[in-house]
Amino acid sequence: MFSVRLLSCNRSIICGYPHNIKLAHYSSTNRNRKRRNAQQLVKTDQRNVLDDEQYYDRDFDDSRQIQSQKKNFNIKFQNVDSIFGTKHRNALYDDDDDDIKLAQVKRNTNNKRLVKQVNRKFEREQIIKNNPITDGTDDTIVHNKNIRDSIFKKIERRVLIPLPYDINKVNRFDILNQTIIPLYNMPYNMQLKKKYNYCAQILTKFGHKLSEINNPVQINSNGLPCQLEHVRESPRTEQYRNKDEFSVWPGIDGNSKTVGFFVGQPSIHERVVCVEPDHLFITKQSHIELSKKFQDYLRNVSPYDYCQNYGLRGHWRRLCIRSNENDEHMIIGNMNPQDLTTEQLEQEMYRFKQFFSDDQRIRSLYFHTSKNTRSTHSKEPYYHLAGKETIEEQILGHQFFISPSSFFQVNTTASEVLYRVIMGEMNAKRKTIMLDLCCGTGTLSILMGNQVKQIFAIDSSESAINDAKRNASANNLANVNFVVGTVEDVLPKLMDNISSKDLNNVVAVLNPSRRGLHSRAIKAIQRMEFIKRVIYISCKPDGEAFNNFVQLCRPPQSNYDYQPFVPINAVPVDLFPHTSHCELIVTFERF
Repeated sequence: MFSVRLLSCNRSIICGYPHNIKLAHYSSTNRNRKRRNAQQLVKTDQRNVLDDEQYYDRDFDDSRQIQSQKKNFNIKFQNVDSIFGTKHRNALYDDDDDDIKLAQVKRNTNNKRLVKQVNRKFEREQIIKNNPITDGTDDTIVHNKNIRDSIFKKIERRVLIPLPYDINKVNRFDILNQTIIPLYNMPYNMQLKKKYNYCAQILTKFGHKLSEINNPVQINSNGLPCQLEHVRESPRTEQYRNKDEFSVWPGIDGNSKTVGFFVGQPSIHERVVCVEPDHLFITKQSHIELSKKFQDYLRNVSPYDYCQNYGLRGHWRRLCIRSNENDEHMIIGNMNPQDLTTEQLEQEMYRFKQFFSDDQRIRSLYFHTSKNTRSTHSKEPYYHLAGKETIEEQILGHQFFISPSSFFQVNTTASEVLYRVIMGEMNAKRKTIMLDLCCGTGTLSILMGNQVKQIFAIDSSESAINDAKRNASANNLANVNFVVGTVEDVLPKLMDNISSKDLNNVVAVLNPSRRGLHSRAIKAIQRMEFIKRVIYISCKPDGEAFNNFVQLCRPPQSNYDYQPFVPINAVPVDLFPHTSHCELIVTFERF
């Protein structure tokens, strides 16, 4: 037996006109299929992103803005049965999260789906390329034609919305500032107040959640579950970025070899414009000048155009510039090789090297060919063309090597403020065992190496761990153990090999990407009762980190016996002046 549900009925039935009634049956088979689909969506959302570095304001989750734009434009999707494709490899993206996703599907109460928009033109041309109908046997030709016709129908359901800005040559720099640094017109003290209120709202919501799950925390007179200290300001608010990734795309004048930043999102908007960073005052002047030099190279030397889409046409994607406090620069040119021969690539590398080798500001020059939106060095290596392999930076008196793929906080002076706050919150002693979870290149572990007994640092990126080991060696540290793997898999095994007498004073520092920690990792920390203090650092505390906060404080289920954590202090640190984002450090304890 199965039940039949009336989903919708055309209003014209009342007037006596022909009508359509939509019916759907719900059997156990359908329910199981829905459950599998939901599990698959969860797995898709948990895919690893290769580069989790905090970036501009536009790089943080803008799903609310996107949904608002869709609503305002009155876009409605009905009866979408499936998502086309598995992965949108599109060179248009400059956002880590969007870089690996084709679409995000959300169900509403009426079983309608809102499908994130994709570049329609790209998909049609990509389908034509991958499904030729003129080659092969007659059966193959018919089969491929049917595939293309079916996919084209699905693509037609997708609509790109207009760019919400009336951008032109006069206002393009102001619009770029609004996109990347939306608080640029606000006095800095007002920015700090705004960020304090933002953190207070998150903690207030957190307190309500703790009451719902019966956590024993006491809400203070401000309605917060813990003390919220004042925002630690950035020592430098202009030209503070030590890393910029400049895209190559048509500019306001239509020149396809314009170097700058996107206004608009190709997955959402009908029009995307690349705007030069001339008046973006959080970017170093030297970075702007080098981006201009790269633009000259593209327009006057290189025979290759910008990469419009992966697997379709064009080559040049972006220029990455990294620098240190000594004004030494690392340059990384990135292009999609498409169908270029080895000889053609070598010729382009030679031209690129010759053009930049005479610039005294450049200490390290790289060339990176990538057929994917993001690639690790092990899959598609960086070609070192000239200069040193790394540049060096000093943080709180310690030396760090920066390679092309290294994670390093983009605001060097503010990162020192951040690390001082974290070390203060740890309250570490000489006998302390430190767990540095999601350690990246090991910056915090190295800073704490001489202050604690032993450090166990875990990160899922092999290249990050290799950088961390090199940095530890440069600072003559022997008590830091770096391990490659996920926290949920490595931590329990690691703790089993530690003597119980060393577990009396264990502090865990969690510094995940804005995707947060896996729930299995949080559960592992909860069940290790010797972990009495947890320091959680989040660049997006209203995202997945918030769920981690709640899970840390959730009382145990009946088959487990441990004390839940409670928040005791929170400190915001402004690493991103003129954006709406800041780091939030929350300290948890259990008694």
